Amino acid sequence: MAGSLEIQLLNRSGVELEPGVLKAAAERILADLGFERGELGVTLVDVEEMSALNRQHLDREGPTDVISFPLDEEAEPGMPLLLGDVVICPQVARENSGLYGTTFGAEMCRLLVHGILHVAGFDHESDGGEMNGREEELVRAVCRDTGEWTQE
Repeated sequence: MAGSLEIQLLNRSGVELEPGVLKAAAERILADLGFERGELGVTLVDVEEMSALNRQHLDREGPTDVISFPLDEEAEPGMPLLLGDVVICPQVARENSGLYGTTFGAEMCRLLVHGILHVAGFDHESDGGEMNGREEELVRAVCRDTGEWTQE
């Protein structure tokens, strides 16, 4: 879709989530970042798959909570802007929520914000805190109004 935001959601995690809530949060995050069009993939995976992705792409052992794969910085005329993919492990998010004293939904939203910021070109390891500041702004703006994430 040339003039809109499209979120492709794939859930292979085994955790039942409300897809409309996740898509709405992703659209709002992208819009707040100034994206008026583009396609974003969001994939939810289990611990085993996330561990394999972490090892393969980041050379780290064990599961992580979120990994991003940025794609296009610009689209060719007439072609869709392929923003990239965000991969989240809900099981790790659930563990993190217990550690951080927050809800599962709030942690999932925070991970979605973090992943989308990476897709948008932010890098917390080299930007002097710019990504972290933007993440906090987006979490405050988006994550408190996200509704129920689970279908449980």
